[in-house]
Amino acid sequence: MRPVLEMVPSRSYRIGARLVSRKPRQMVLLGQNWSGDLDPTDAVDDLYYTPRFRIFDTDGNFQWMEVLAVEIRVPVTGGSLGTFPNADMSPSSTWIADTAPPAGFKGWWLHPITGDLRPVY
Repeated sequence: MRPVLEMVPSRSYRIGARLVSRKPRQMVLLGQNWSGDLDPTDAVDDLYYTPRFRIFDTDGNFQWMEVLAVEIRVPVTGGSLGTFPNADMSPSSTWIADTAPPAGFKGWWLHPITGDLRPVY
């Protein structure tokens, strides 16, 4: 299985002279971490990103999609997700790694190679 992570903007917006659509931004899996460039949200009213996973089989055929009920807001300084404001871990959080989440984690575990998504209590 092959997961694809997309960050979907809550709305179209303008930054300076650039108009930006609601087209999802595809993230890149680098080892066990996802990476990608997102525009900061604190300069645009009501802008946030919603993570969306699409899972494909080894032949590239779409299998299923999961949209997480999380609003991610990106500060101008950028950085790692865990450092963003209001990025607290909750039951709707997702651990993405081929190793099990740390003790005490509650949420979802997505294995980046198999595409398995399972709850962690």
